[in-house]
Amino acid sequence: MIELGREDDAVPWLMRAMDAPRYEAPQFPHVNLARIYEKKGRLLEAVAEYGRALDKMPGYAPAVGGLRRLQGKVN
Repeated sequence: MIELGREDDAVPWLMRAMDAPRYEAPQFPHVNLARIYEKKGRLLEAVAEYGRALDKMPGYAPAVGGLRRLQGKVN
């Protein structure tokens, strides 16, 4: 949905994925939600979601890259 430009439609699905106990890649929905927040200018929320992704999988490159990209914008 994100790739189709339907970010708002994707949010509930990402929230459900975060709550799913057996989701195989728990960092994915956090990074994708962060991408949505970043696109909408909600930078602090994006930073928080990238951080949650790193809590799930330390060193996850897309989350690290997202945080680095936003560091200059939120300071």
